[in-house]
Amino acid sequence: MHSRVKIVAFFALGALFSLHGLPASADQSDGAARRNSFAVDRRSEMFRSDDFMTMATNWIAPILTRTYPADGIPTNGILGGWNTAWTEHAHRDLLGGVTVFCEHAGGTVREERRAHPMLESVIRTSPAIACVRGDTELGTIHLQDVIVGEKGAAVLYLAWATPVVNAERQERRRAWQENFERSEQELGPSGWVQTREGRHRFVRIGTFERRHVVYFDGIDPKDLVSVTWLSQCCDVLLKLRDGSERTVNEGRISRVLARNSSSSYGLDGFPLVIRDTRTQTDRELKFPNYQGLVSITFDPVSEWSKAGTIRPSTAQRSVAGATSPSPPPIAPATPRPATQPASPAVSSGFAIGTRICRTVISSVDVPLNFSYLGRRATERLHGSTTITGFAEASAPPRVQVRVSGLRFMRDPSQQTRAEIPTSNSGQLSLDTFELDGSTLRVGSIIWGKASDWTDCE
Repeated sequence: MHSRVKIVAFFALGALFSLHGLPASADQSDGAARRNSFAVDRRSEMFRSDDFMTMATNWIAPILTRTYPADGIPTNGILGGWNTAWTEHAHRDLLGGVTVFCEHAGGTVREERRAHPMLESVIRTSPAIACVRGDTELGTIHLQDVIVGEKGAAVLYLAWATPVVNAERQERRRAWQENFERSEQELGPSGWVQTREGRHRFVRIGTFERRHVVYFDGIDPKDLVSVTWLSQCCDVLLKLRDGSERTVNEGRISRVLARNSSSSYGLDGFPLVIRDTRTQTDRELKFPNYQGLVSITFDPVSEWSKAGTIRPSTAQRSVAGATSPSPPPIAPATPRPATQPASPAVSSGFAIGTRICRTVISSVDVPLNFSYLGRRATERLHGSTTITGFAEASAPPRVQVRVSGLRFMRDPSQQTRAEIPTSNSGQLSLDTFELDGSTLRVGSIIWGKASDWTDCE
């Protein structure tokens, strides 16, 4: 059994980097290895100068799968699809190239760990190879490999810079951060959302506390008239204010989290603040995997500020298809046999209302918030899932349970490269869980063998 997991805390690995065109296999041929090698010719004129940025760009950039220019000059990029043994060879080759450059420049090589410009929001430090002459640092190459997919393919993140380039990067980051924080506090966007259950007024994409800075295939909502879901999976039609249209995959809807980092909306749900036009109060409504959404129509930008401040209602928060203000819909229960009426006590010894638990061996696919071969990268964790609920009725030897919680506990012996934020003693909260052919969520009612359940500790 496995389920996709909702991670409450932020976790991102350079989510804007989509590795299209990478090999599907983690294996590589000798020919592929030679074509993608950083090995250098010590006689090359490329390394006979003091200009570290020119040397590194001419040497590294042509080999990378994708580069990300700053002011038109590549300063970082990615190379992926191979295995970890290959990345170890790449590390040695990069060290050799910096050593050749340093010898000609009259400097020395220094290896240490520093913040990686592409991954600093996720990985505290990573290997860095610097060339230093006296008290002056001529330049540094940062590298970090990240494992993605079940086949263990390794993606190599590379960045190169001088102290001057780093200072310029920091200034760009500061300006970007100020603009980002300002956008989070802005009102709107507002408009109307059509769901399978009806039409609602919304006054924000995001939560009560914060607007989400969202882009639809890189398009700001300010430039959109509407977004329409064309099928259950997974295309949407974007209508722009300039009259043009574009069809894209819903995976291209992304929330900006940090510079060079964004997150697609999955089980955690696409969030809207819905306004009750009668009471003028607001509630949060989330759409896991966009389920239940039909279309979103945006107000003209000049109308966004008219929504005013957020006014939470007593309903507060709900999930589309799981709960709503009045009354919460419950997943249909298996019909109770007519000859077995509800009893005040369960034959197993569970009194009605007793909090009971069932634990099963399971696995979850943790989204890594970036794409690999055009698909969302995930890492599968193994462990157990505990289903918590309350005994409501019995039909011996079965018991009826209303689900109140789904918690996954990872096997601590499993090795993983991801530092996954968790809470509640290392457990992860699940939105849904597949059990005996049924999809469970909070509020579902299920029947099962009473012997499978125990009192919760």
